[in-house]
Amino acid sequence: GIALAVLHVVLAFEFVYAWDHRAAVAATAQQTADLVGWGWGGSIYVNYIFLALWLADVCWWWMAPASHAGRSVGFETARLALFTFMFFNGAVVFATAVTRVIGIAAVTAVLMGSPVLRRQTVVA
Repeated sequence: GIALAVLHVVLAFEFVYAWDHRAAVAATAQQTADLVGWGWGGSIYVNYIFLALWLADVCWWWMAPASHAGRSVGFETARLALFTFMFFNGAVVFATAVTRVIGIAAVTAVLMGSPVLRRQTVVA
């Protein structure tokens, strides 16, 4: 997943923005303004932070799988909330009508498979 996300960014910068960061910020601000009425280009930096956190999570998983598997429920819930927010915005909120349906299905499938949401509380 992270490889595809990074590839997406690279291809967008290559073919859409011609490696012009200011153009990417302006386009992001325009897309946000068109959708919510507030043209904030800073959301592109939120995407960069998200990719960095995702990459760090993948590296943690590869380098210390036991530690990664033993992370707290609170940490994993926060990670899932951030990822869901970002995926939902990219796949549903900022999507076109056709891809929005696919995005809803994809986000739902990921959430249904989440270990956090599948954990059951034992009542004693």
